[in-house]
Amino acid sequence: MVIAIFASFIFAFLNGFTMWMSATFIETIFSPAEQSEQISEPFSENESNHVIENIQENFSLNNWLKDKTRSLIERNTRMDTLKMVCLIVFLAFLLKNIFGYTRRILITRVNYLTVNNIRNSLYGHLQKLSLSYYEQRKGGQITSILVNDVSVLSTTLSNNFGKLIVTPMQILLLIAILFIINWKLTLLVFIIVPVMGIVITKIGQSIRRKSRRTYRQTAVFISILQETISALRIVKAFAMEREEIKKFKEATYKFYHLIVRQKSLQLLANPVNEMLAVMAIIVLLWYGGSQVLHGGSLTPEDFVRFMIVLFSAFQPLRELTGVNTQLQAGLAAAERIFSIMDTIPEIKDHPETVNISEFKNEIEFKDVWFRYQEDSPYVLKNINLNIKRGEVVAFVGQSGAGKSTLVDMVPRFYEVTKGKILIDGQDIRRIENESLKQIFGIVTQETILFNDTLEYNIAYGSSTHDELAIHQAANVANAHDFILELEEGYHAVVGDRGVKLSGGQRQRIAIARAILRNPPILILDEATSSLDTESEKAVQEAINNLMKNRTVLVIAHRLSTVIHADKIVIIDKGEIADIGPHRKLLKISSLYRRLYKMQFKDQEDKEE
Repeated sequence: MVIAIFASFIFAFLNGFTMWMSATFIETIFSPAEQSEQISEPFSENESNHVIENIQENFSLNNWLKDKTRSLIERNTRMDTLKMVCLIVFLAFLLKNIFGYTRRILITRVNYLTVNNIRNSLYGHLQKLSLSYYEQRKGGQITSILVNDVSVLSTTLSNNFGKLIVTPMQILLLIAILFIINWKLTLLVFIIVPVMGIVITKIGQSIRRKSRRTYRQTAVFISILQETISALRIVKAFAMEREEIKKFKEATYKFYHLIVRQKSLQLLANPVNEMLAVMAIIVLLWYGGSQVLHGGSLTPEDFVRFMIVLFSAFQPLRELTGVNTQLQAGLAAAERIFSIMDTIPEIKDHPETVNISEFKNEIEFKDVWFRYQEDSPYVLKNINLNIKRGEVVAFVGQSGAGKSTLVDMVPRFYEVTKGKILIDGQDIRRIENESLKQIFGIVTQETILFNDTLEYNIAYGSSTHDELAIHQAANVANAHDFILELEEGYHAVVGDRGVKLSGGQRQRIAIARAILRNPPILILDEATSSLDTESEKAVQEAINNLMKNRTVLVIAHRLSTVIHADKIVIIDKGEIADIGPHRKLLKISSLYRRLYKMQFKDQEDKEE
């Protein structure tokens, strides 16, 4: 960046120098021959002294620069002088383009590296945010910011990053030259600058407001797209294609209106400012021309040089106007990006964290309370519970009672609001987050697989990628045989979310993943509830293999899967209603008896 700024400064200087030389070139070609020859003759000593005295009496920076320029280019004949002017102009343009290319290539690298770092930082920050953050927002909104808004910022920077550096330098240098040539004419130019500034500011503010609305609308139709694709089976089953198309068209049509209004303002900025600039030029032509024609303080050479520099200054001024309008759109995107970046993760490592590598004794809940937001009611209240190493503990209750939330707090998917959860006597908030996750294996009802090979999905999250270990884990999970029946075996790609596999096959891959990870604590979220009888039998056998010699927390939706648990915890309205084994709860808990009768009393009677 430092080199790019230096190169930009040299580029701006050479750009101003070439304009100055252009006026000198015109004077060299079109000035009277007698004057040229007279100038090229060497001065006598007395004449030199006279010139020096005259310069001292009538010194100005403009005259001094012109004298230095003449001394640089003038030779004995006009042709020799012309050759020198051409050589200097060529060298100046050559160096200007070398430094111009250097600054552009460096600024391009800085620009794309900046955008790349922003995108990576944003994605990294999204990974640190808790599950509750995502539950309060639409996935399409986050996707839109990560993809669309970052792309807008990238376009804004790529189009304007270099201009933001070199254009102000060019303008300042050209304004300095204008002041050197004639400060009165330059002040006339500045009469119009505040007006242009006000116009640019007002248009820019409006563009930013409209850009915010445009990007929000982009998130709307991206959300519709994501939801429709993920629920395509339901859409087709209920013949809702036309309704979804209509909804999508309405969203995109609203986006069309917003983007047209935004672009209309962007396109208005240049014509308005150009007309203001033309008005300034007309005033200058009239005033400056009058000075030249009536023999005022302005010479024809200075007037020509002034107008060349002034016209050259309009291009960077127009660029700066365009930069502002595009920058406002980029700033609106940046606001949305940094609204995520500035979100403080609820779950973060304590300054004095400890690492754990094993689970030795117990998990303890001590007066645990939890709510999703500060102004929302408590979902869990006064939870006190001990889970010993090697126990199978099931959590049952009606839907919405808080079972999943309670279990999800153990690996810190959610942060405890009040109270604390201890693992081997250590508050989980003092345990390094990554090492805490390493002692857990999780198999959920909704199995998530990545659009990659079976081998990759089994090894996901494991420290080993040994092929033999992967095959052994699949074998224990009753997945090895069906994998070998596939044409590509373990290298078969499972499709988006594992769509190429059946529900039972997906679950067995998830179980194989947990087996390979070999965690001391296992969390099962009713992994067989959505399967057919044959698949359920294969998966249940795999789960039994997985549960051996582990501490297991089971979120039970069907009581038939937990009657052999060491301990069943009944959750009712966010509180622990009763704790005990199956037969004990049948005697002491009316809520458990009611759940039991609803689900499988008749089936148990038949089995007995």
